[in-house]
Amino acid sequence: MTAKDNGGKAVGVTLTFGKAISDITNNADVLKACGALAKAMAVPYSRVTDAYGGFFGQPSAYLPTSVPTPAKTTTNTTNTTAAKTTRVLNATANATVAK
Repeated sequence: MTAKDNGGKAVGVTLTFGKAISDITNNADVLKACGALAKAMAVPYSRVTDAYGGFFGQPSAYLPTSVPTPAKTTTNTTNTTAAKTTRVLNATANATVAK
């Protein structure tokens, strides 16, 4: 999205789900969320994509066929590190929005 009041710089939108989902195995749900965001922002569906380029009504040709194995968790007496995944929906607008 871009807006005149931020100098026309692109702004990203991150949607966090209450329950962890895979953007690969649950891609249809992710694309439904993309569609809802596009509708709420009044932009074409193709302007709100998943991480693989798919959008509501158009799954990505680059969607992996399987979920990658997550990184191993490292644990010691002073530090615990767990693998985390961030889900990102890419949203861009067609035109600059006036203030």
